[in-house]
Amino acid sequence: MTNTELAEKINGYLKGSKAKAKKYEDLVVANFTILEEDGDVYVEVKDGVLTVAPYHYDDLQVNVTGSAENIDKLFAGEIAFAKACLLYTSDAADEARSV
Repeated sequence: MTNTELAEKINGYLKGSKAKAKKYEDLVVANFTILEEDGDVYVEVKDGVLTVAPYHYDDLQVNVTGSAENIDKLFAGEIAFAKACLLYTSDAADEARSV
């Protein structure tokens, strides 16, 4: 899955959150780096506007690195954030052992 495809899926998952974002007047940014793809997706709430885009965001507050599959599952609500982090840690450990 490309970063553009993932951004479209995340935008769909967050469609209902756009009304909630209008109440938020600050800035929150999370960047998601896709392991198997040379690309990123960022999710931003700024001045009450929710934005999802297939780009890297330089002035980010948090960066999450994982497979497109796990990032998709995270936004779909299929796995919790802690579980996604554990899956990534486990995958990274397996990869390190195979080197």
